[in-house]
Amino acid sequence: MHPDWRGRVVQILGWSGGYSVDLFLALSAFLITQLLLREKEATGSIDLRRFYLRRILRIWPLYYFFLIVVAVAGIWFKAFHIQAKWLILCALLSGNIANALWGWTPTFVVSHVWTIAIEEQFYLLWPLIVRRLKPRGIVIAAFAMLAISFTARTVCWLTDAPGSLVWTNTLTRLDPIASGILLAIWMRHRQHRPGMPTRALLLALGIATMLTVSAWCDPYWSPNSAATLFFGYPAVALGCVAILLAFHGLPLDPKRFLPGLGIYLGKISYGLYIWQMTAIVLVLKGLNRPLPVTGQWVDSVTFAAFCAFILNVAIAAASYRFLETPFLRLKSRFAVVPSRPE
Repeated sequence: MHPDWRGRVVQILGWSGGYSVDLFLALSAFLITQLLLREKEATGSIDLRRFYLRRILRIWPLYYFFLIVVAVAGIWFKAFHIQAKWLILCALLSGNIANALWGWTPTFVVSHVWTIAIEEQFYLLWPLIVRRLKPRGIVIAAFAMLAISFTARTVCWLTDAPGSLVWTNTLTRLDPIASGILLAIWMRHRQHRPGMPTRALLLALGIATMLTVSAWCDPYWSPNSAATLFFGYPAVALGCVAILLAFHGLPLDPKRFLPGLGIYLGKISYGLYIWQMTAIVLVLKGLNRPLPVTGQWVDSVTFAAFCAFILNVAIAAASYRFLETPFLRLKSRFAVVPSRPE
């Protein structure tokens, strides 16, 4: 607990930033569900081979290159050293299981890749479900996910499970995924064109929800409180829906709303996510400052943060240009329907 209100504000902002994970999961579920439904309507089925190849070509090259960099760098630099058991589970796309088994990731530079594991686990199973079910069945499956997540968090509450297990566990984090799926079904064949005041209200509501949850709930504390488990996680999922609705249906030309830099950062966003901790570690080591502790937030925005952002953009840009782009060109050959409606 911070002794002054400024520290408390920084803490709340930091914790609310952590809920960008939920937004990422909700957006991913929304987009993939819409894409699968469009393919099913256009062709009568879903080409699982092409789907899995597209996901592999988008996610795996950078992900495994990053793990190789960490493994090699860890031989010489302590900040990159990661125990073999952690590295093996990360390589098996089960980094979140490692967190559930052994607590917060001891190596800060890989402390975020558990989210990739949840995403890949979702990508593995969800096309099989959508392929077999009609929209009504998909809705039932989404509500079943919500029930599973509620039950899993109830078990965590009754057993005083550590915060790391709840925060990184696929079963306890299904709320935003299910919410994204339900939104995709609800928006199917609907024209969502609210005015800018309505969009601004939805965006403000979503952000306010995350800030409120961050002020009253602490997902990093062990064990989690009942408020965190039964109010915080569902409320954040609803906040994510509000944010997605705020942006859904905007004209497809992003240049009307974003400067060139914003468009480019969106293009390299996957690399920005993968390399963010690496940039932070390199800058802090270069400035001879202590590394953050996994599961805690740095409580000040300093020159180091600015330097880390610049370095992260530089690394992600190089990664996109020389590593991701060739695989993205190959990925486009396996598209059945366009990622965006024409």
